[in-house]
Amino acid sequence: MEVMSGTTRTRLTRRERRLLAEVETSPFAWELRALVRERRRYEAPATWLLIKLTERAQPANKNSPLWPKTPNQVGKMLNKFMPSLRIKGVAVSYHRHGKYGRLWLIRQQNR
Repeated sequence: MEVMSGTTRTRLTRRERRLLAEVETSPFAWELRALVRERRRYEAPATWLLIKLTERAQPANKNSPLWPKTPNQVGKMLNKFMPSLRIKGVAVSYHRHGKYGRLWLIRQQNR
């Protein structure tokens, strides 16, 4: 599978193809992408992100075994899906904040 990235073609590794498929089928990633389409930029600790996405999610998604139950799981999923979300047009990064710990910045990439 090849992906167009600007003017260059990038050949995906087997792992990248697997993660891209996971992002496409993950209810968490789907809700995250929907949030970014609405707001274009969202910055919050994993706890707030989990609360926001859980409020928005359909009951079937919230009850899925793939849905994160703790902020720690949110951080792990964001780290895992970071490269695949970038391919889908969602940039994920984080930085340290004294009061809140790790703040996640999720934003729509300019294409």
